[in-house]
Amino acid sequence: MKINENTELDFIKKLISEENPDLFFLTETNLTIDFGTEYFSIHSKELPHFHDGQKYNEKENRVSIFSKYSFREIIGTYDKYTAICGKINTEFGELTLYGSIIGSLGGRGFHFENDLENQKKRN
Repeated sequence: MKINENTELDFIKKLISEENPDLFFLTETNLTIDFGTEYFSIHSKELPHFHDGQKYNEKENRVSIFSKYSFREIIGTYDKYTAICGKINTEFGELTLYGSIIGSLGGRGFHFENDLENQKKRN
């Protein structure tokens, strides 16, 4: 039996609420996911209906970062659909958070190789 999207979302929200993390990353997600005013967030760009040879639903994106600390700077990445980067200040000092997927077909093929090489090159 396939778990429906609402059940998956409810599970994720319950887990986040129980664990109460200061920050977390979600990949292969949707921009409609909202954790309220407790978290600041940055997201990769919404995917078009058809991108990189794949179909996507409305509001789908590849990576999101949620933080209890506000983002003081957003840093550009090589691909706005695949990776995001931001800086936060914490009581432990500044943290640079980088979220990404590498390849969109399970770590194989052109997209994987291209993403890996371009992410390694980015300063």
